[in-house]
Amino acid sequence: MVLPCIRVSLIARIFLLIGLTLLLVAGGEVFNGLKLRQDRLDEARADAVGLARIADLDMARILQGTRQLLATLAKLPADHGWDARACAVLTTTANSDFEYDHLVALDRGGITQCSSSGPSRVGAPVPDPELFGRIVATAGFTVGTYGIGQVSGNELIRVGYPVVDDAGAVVGAVYAGLNLTWLNTAIDQWKLGETVSVDIVDRNGILVARYPNSRGIGHPIADDLKPLLFEAKPGTAEVTAANGVARLYGYTPINAEASAGLAVFVGHDRAPIFANINRLIWLNAAVVLAALLLAGIVPLSTRWSRRSPGRAAANRALRCSISISIISRTSTTPSVIRSATCCSRPWRSGCGQAFAKSTRSRASAATNSR
Repeated sequence: MVLPCIRVSLIARIFLLIGLTLLLVAGGEVFNGLKLRQDRLDEARADAVGLARIADLDMARILQGTRQLLATLAKLPADHGWDARACAVLTTTANSDFEYDHLVALDRGGITQCSSSGPSRVGAPVPDPELFGRIVATAGFTVGTYGIGQVSGNELIRVGYPVVDDAGAVVGAVYAGLNLTWLNTAIDQWKLGETVSVDIVDRNGILVARYPNSRGIGHPIADDLKPLLFEAKPGTAEVTAANGVARLYGYTPINAEASAGLAVFVGHDRAPIFANINRLIWLNAAVVLAALLLAGIVPLSTRWSRRSPGRAAANRALRCSISISIISRTSTTPSVIRSATCCSRPWRSGCGQAFAKSTRSRASAATNSR
């Protein structure tokens, strides 16, 4: 079988070269796009950790105010214990500030000595023995966990401070129930934007504050975030929610930053981070693809088609006519005739015979003229 001849023109070669160049350009665009995505992801992670640190510092500032108040109240029983005067100061302080659900003073055994919730609470054991144990063990300001006020029924988180004697030994404690409604109102003032979420979590993984929507307070955080509570240092994590939305979180773990005892998670939707980059990559891909299609269609439609039998015959006839015209004007010898009639197949099949006949006629005419 004789394969058909496909003639590649100069234009087709140029378009092939353009196509190869565009493929190299497309590969470069893909590489640059992937690198740009990775750089943007690294930048987004750094921003998320930075925002988590800022939120942690704001939370620490809130707690610092409570710490200073409790440190002042802890000095009240220095002379006469928790007498009526000391308890009155404690009650007045709690009732004058919406920030606190209650203030309570405890003795060495964790028994209530006075409470802003009323005299009925005097003599009752501490409702959060774990908090009291931490205060005694650390002899310092301690952040507790999510709870419910036993009198008010309000959601709160308890924080405490030790009462010490002249020798520095812990002889009791004073603690405050921070009102979570107030806390969430304070966090709303941070104005971090609608695309950013902030979750403040206690050491048990229970939400105590959330921005921009306080729904979910008192419920545990996502299971994917719980292992991050006790990490050694701040970091980032990518979590897919139940609705399928991927979020990038920056976090500060328990005891790792300023607000010791609370973890802070700051989240962003992952999709908008790459929206502009993805749009640019797809636009470049569309331009390169269009150019590749053009580089392939033009030569295929104009120069790469197979020649039909009719066109081949016409081309042979044209070549024969040109050859006969040229050779017959330059030679009348029999050797040329024989050479012409014994050449390639196309000549033997017709072109050579036509040439030979024309040449013999010219030779005969020349002889007669002599």
